[in-house]
Amino acid sequence: RTQLTGLVAAGATLLCVLPVVFGSLIPGGTLAYFALTTGDPLLGHGFTGFIGNSLQVALSATLAAVIIALVLTYAKRLTDSKAVNLSIQLSTLGYALPGALLAVGLFAPVSQFDRAIATFFDEQFDIQTGLLLTGTVAIVVYAYVVRFLTVAFNSTNSGMEAIPPIYDQAARSLGATPWRVLKSIHLPLMSRSILAAGILVFVDSMRELPATLLLRPFDFETLATRVYKLASDERIAEASTASLLIVVIGLVPVLLLNKLSDKR
Repeated sequence: RTQLTGLVAAGATLLCVLPVVFGSLIPGGTLAYFALTTGDPLLGHGFTGFIGNSLQVALSATLAAVIIALVLTYAKRLTDSKAVNLSIQLSTLGYALPGALLAVGLFAPVSQFDRAIATFFDEQFDIQTGLLLTGTVAIVVYAYVVRFLTVAFNSTNSGMEAIPPIYDQAARSLGATPWRVLKSIHLPLMSRSILAAGILVFVDSMRELPATLLLRPFDFETLATRVYKLASDERIAEASTASLLIVVIGLVPVLLLNKLSDKR
């Protein structure tokens, strides 16, 4: 390492400080100032609903994405067949698609599925089911899972690949079933990778806007859609409260992830 001194040291320090100042401190300070001086007019009267809706869809998508990622990861571990690899490739394509394009692509088949189910129950049982998925929270969660499954899979797969195959062979030679190997060996050793996968999916889900705008139920507002609504009306100062909350809620798990990385 080279010890910098004088103007060279000052210049290097300035180059490192500028991105933090202009990328974090100034925007964060501006949001905090607007939130304290103006803020959202619904704060205290319905703002908790926005937070609850955001946490509901983000946590549901996180749980579903991590479970599916674990299934795909363990399937690849058990049999590295072409069918499994093809399934993984198809399942992890969603991250490459914009949220708006994904929402539009999901809307047509889901609507047809809903109509088919409604027609079947109406003709067979004379029951009016209505639309089961279209315009519900379930389709929003489904879009999040399709969108962010890649993130969860990459993290869990990295954790799985770090476990030597000899562990599996030793356990199976002693009569352990694949499920017991996963529960007793893989899951404990992959705990940090699983937690990292959940944190990454949660943070991405909290700030996802296009898919939420297109697929959400009526009168279902998240923090992201609240920011969009106020900002589109040029109510920038009022949008600061929800914006700041998105940053804070997303920052806590990121700090936790960094702490785990330091320990590793």
